[in-house]
Amino acid sequence: MKVVILLIVFLLLVTFIVGVFVISRTKTARKRITTWLALGLLMCIVVMTESCSHKNNKQKEEKQVNSENAKSQSNIKSESNTKNKSNSKNESNTESENNKESENTSDIKLKIGETEQRDLWTQTIVYPNNIQGAVVIDICLPDDYDENITYPVVYLTDSYWCRQNYGAIKELYQSGKTKEFILVGIGYPDNYDFDAFRKRDLLHKPDNFLNMIVKGIIPYVESKYKIDSKDRTFCGASYGGFFMIYSLLQSDGVTKDVFKNYILASPTLRESTGGIPLPDYEELYWNRTKILNANVYLAVGGTEDGYYFQTPIKNFVKRVKKRGYDGLNVTYKVYERKDHYTVWVPTLLDGLQKYLAK
Repeated sequence: MKVVILLIVFLLLVTFIVGVFVISRTKTARKRITTWLALGLLMCIVVMTESCSHKNNKQKEEKQVNSENAKSQSNIKSESNTKNKSNSKNESNTESENNKESENTSDIKLKIGETEQRDLWTQTIVYPNNIQGAVVIDICLPDDYDENITYPVVYLTDSYWCRQNYGAIKELYQSGKTKEFILVGIGYPDNYDFDAFRKRDLLHKPDNFLNMIVKGIIPYVESKYKIDSKDRTFCGASYGGFFMIYSLLQSDGVTKDVFKNYILASPTLRESTGGIPLPDYEELYWNRTKILNANVYLAVGGTEDGYYFQTPIKNFVKRVKKRGYDGLNVTYKVYERKDHYTVWVPTLLDGLQKYLAK
């Protein structure tokens, strides 16, 4: 660009000088004009030479910089590939270790989180290694809890819906209607989607949840408090009632000699787990053993849907009573004027009075 400008200036200068040369009349003036023209030409040649030299040097510098940048980028790329390979290897090892850990479901462990005092209970968040997410454990102790006394224990599912009834439950022994006992509620953090998690744990994958309770929560709770391991009661309603029956039918396995009493209302017997309905689970259990050591208090609301609740529950009670299991005691009750949502509390209170009476 500079060269072009210089050429234009030079041509303009030549034109001007030639014009002056033409109109000049003396020999001396023409000689001077010729000298100026030669000097102007020489200056243009010098400037153009320096400009070309500067341009060549600049091109060399740019070429060198580009070469260095290319080399640097090559090194960075090489380091990045090495790092990615290392990270890939580490991630692969981590994934392998995680898969190995998730497969080892027989060794249930709880990572203990924060504990806080609520109104009538303490609330502890735990993180089981066999299910995703956190579980909340509520513990209600007798008012005059004594470490020298061994207490019966009541384990309750769906604690987040039952907390409003903790006072009524404690009133049972406060009024002398039952022995003093420790109440343990099992639920989820307040920000969880309760319906989604309880369907997963109580219906779709009950084996994982049951193992977590039997091999995780029970040892944790009973290592902290004086509890009679031969006097445990397990309670639940709706999906929780389904889960109670599922647990009962594992009495020759994971729940053998674990729970003495079961209290349940409105079990959703039209549901299934793993595509297998509970009556089929009962058939499988009957084929394995004729012993079922448990007390069962089962109830349904008199205004509940006949197809979905009353009929299948009534048929299931008849079925297990007809079997004549050795050690099984079933109490079945229909609470008139109670629906699916109002039958649970009277069922729970009446069942506790029956099994934990003084």
